[in-house]
Amino acid sequence: MFFLLLGRKALFDLTQWYRQKGYQADVPSLRAAFPGRLTTFAQFPKKPIGLTPR
Repeated sequence: MFFLLLGRKALFDLTQWYRQKGYQADVPSLRAAFPGRLTTFAQFPKKPIGLTPR
């Protein structure tokens, strides 16, 4: 994997960004802004795939 990252700078930069800064999201406020649209990992397999009516 190390050699793959050396050959692809964009992938390397992305990996470094995730290691140093990480992905940060305010999930509670997103759940409030989009009620019923965000699922947990436990709920995901139970929801139908595709667009659901609002």
